[in-house]
Amino acid sequence: MQRITKNPQPVPHAKWGRHNPLKVVFIYDGIADLLHAYDTWARLAARFKHEFQIVTSAWNFNMLRDPRLRQKAVMRSADADVIVLSASARHELPDHVRNWIRSWLPWKQGTGNALVAMLQENPLGSATAARFRDYLREKAQQAGMDFFCNREDSQPHWMQAAAKA
Repeated sequence: MQRITKNPQPVPHAKWGRHNPLKVVFIYDGIADLLHAYDTWARLAARFKHEFQIVTSAWNFNMLRDPRLRQKAVMRSADADVIVLSASARHELPDHVRNWIRSWLPWKQGTGNALVAMLQENPLGSATAARFRDYLREKAQQAGMDFFCNREDSQPHWMQAAAKA
């Protein structure tokens, strides 16, 4: 498979040598899930705004039911550096969301990208949240992606950095 890329404009004076924008895809269940993920990400982006450009797109779980929209989300996800999935994890991951994951997963092999799970409104010990998190961790491992989740024993480093910003 080929990696899908566009020719984005380089960011002038990027201090870290990153010449392409950081591409982030948000997949969210409800609007509260999107706002929670975006708030955390916005703090991190504000902290690094002079280092590199960040380009985002967002897709609701319900949008992934439509095959055409799901295909567009798959293409964006295949090209993304970071995929953020934000949900309440009160229920199992819907089949159409699992189909979306299975569709972009082969494109991520060996890219070193990251999958971030932001799970809300569920006790840490919840079996559903644990299955949700474990499924996403397994998929990230299959693709060789880094995996971060806010419902682990401690906060990931990127969330600590965002909280300090």
